[in-house]
Amino acid sequence: MEETRRWKILVVEDDDAGRETLGEWLERRGYDPILVADGKEAIRHLHDGVAVVITDLKMPRGGGLQLLRHVTKHAPHASVIIITGHGTVDAAVTALKEGAF
Repeated sequence: MEETRRWKILVVEDDDAGRETLGEWLERRGYDPILVADGKEAIRHLHDGVAVVITDLKMPRGGGLQLLRHVTKHAPHASVIIITGHGTVDAAVTALKEGAF
């Protein structure tokens, strides 16, 4: 029987409940989530086979745009999705211009 590779998705969210909820949702759908609380912690996991980074925009210790820039430069194999409850049109445009989904 062929073994299916589970995609690793790095979830970066400073809100504990939001991070856990998204992680559980991803796991139920067959993904392998790695859950961290901030951008600095996320950087340590970028080369752990991560295919996608889902990050909050505003966090202490390294926000989503900073993390996006780091991923683009040091781990271009990973796609970045930015989520936020406090976004602005300007922030969304900036994130898209810099490569986020």
